[in-house]
Amino acid sequence: VLLGRRFLKFAHGYEKGLEDAEKIRKMEEKRLLDEIRADIISYEGDCRLSVDEYPSCKQCTDNVFESIYAMDLDFLGKQLNDLFQGKEVELPKFDFIQGKRVSSGVFMKLQESDVLIMEGIHALNPELTKHIESEKVFRVYASALTTLSIDENNAISTADTRMLRRMVRDNLTRGIVPEQTILRWQSVRAGEEKNIFPYQENADVMFNSSILFELPLLKYYAEPLLKKIPPLSKAYAESVRMLKFLSLVLPLDPADVAHIPPTSVMREFIGGSTFTY
Repeated sequence: VLLGRRFLKFAHGYEKGLEDAEKIRKMEEKRLLDEIRADIISYEGDCRLSVDEYPSCKQCTDNVFESIYAMDLDFLGKQLNDLFQGKEVELPKFDFIQGKRVSSGVFMKLQESDVLIMEGIHALNPELTKHIESEKVFRVYASALTTLSIDENNAISTADTRMLRRMVRDNLTRGIVPEQTILRWQSVRAGEEKNIFPYQENADVMFNSSILFELPLLKYYAEPLLKKIPPLSKAYAESVRMLKFLSLVLPLDPADVAHIPPTSVMREFIGGSTFTY
């Protein structure tokens, strides 16, 4: 991290903890403590090539919308360099109906003490900031690495914990039923294998967002959801496996859940957070 205008990037798996809200929360807390303003920009959704340019994007394979090469990296580099030079820029906005970037009317200008935060699945990929001086970039890899084991021979899968996080959150805030979360999970994992894990060693710092009490907490919310998946569903076998796993965990009771701090990362998934997502 350089003095003056600085730049932080966060990479995370789709459900590796932190996500947008937690990363922003940590930097906002830091700002309050140190009087450093943290500016946050979103690039994966808005800094894209026009849809009619995708066919010429030879490096865009599989899910084109998820590819880093579906982003306008030259445009992104110019915006970032302008910000670091103290210029005011208009942040991009992608209109998915028109399939192109449009004027957002939102402007940003960095002060000398500001920190610029970008987050997303491509944040550790050096292609993202190839137009930026490397000494201006400090990479943080946020991941939820479960530290508990079932016993001395059987570890608890980090992927299972993350899927439970996603299931509870999606059901609460996104209108996605647990069956859909399970059926989409392999696609999520494939995206991680392609876009995150190959670049994790580029991180300057890793932040483990796992919490010791999260499995008892997640069981309280997830177990009733899993039990609703019908036997004829394609997700039924996986739901049975997850229920068997959760049977080894004692759930929190409602009084315990009520005492989860409003600033906890788990509030991102169960609701009731102090922060706005």
